[in-house]
Amino acid sequence: MDQKECLGCRIIYSIYSNFPPMPSARAYNVETGEFFPFDRLRSLPTGYEMAEALGIAWTCDCRGRSRTPPQHLGNAQPFGYKPLDAPNGDAETYGGMPIENGPPNTWVENPSGSGQLRLYDANGNAAVDIDFDHDHGFGAPHSHNWDGRSRDLGNAVSILPY
Repeated sequence: MDQKECLGCRIIYSIYSNFPPMPSARAYNVETGEFFPFDRLRSLPTGYEMAEALGIAWTCDCRGRSRTPPQHLGNAQPFGYKPLDAPNGDAETYGGMPIENGPPNTWVENPSGSGQLRLYDANGNAAVDIDFDHDHGFGAPHSHNWDGRSRDLGNAVSILPY
């Protein structure tokens, strides 16, 4: 790198370059509205290139670059908001995975790359979630037990067998 990057580019690089490999995860370009493999983002050599891939390079303030915001975001799609800790009674999925009709007696990895495993019971209903990628008071990993269509707030868990 021949010139120093701005604080924003350094922060972007420090965040995304330190993520673990996540072959199923997708990143989002806010200018084009397109998803692309997250591991491609992690492999980029500079924060500026990461910002370009995410569609936020216009926020960069280094190397004399223009800070002109995009004029057209016509391809960008809005994100739908659904609280992760409050499935409603009509929900068919929670966290991107079915609550019912899953493969009986099977652990399934969340295909979004979110770092979650779900155990389905003998009837194919969600029984347990183990979340590896975040902590909301119970450590990481932690578990959530299902009771019908309701998921508890969380529990400390160890994935070691002892």
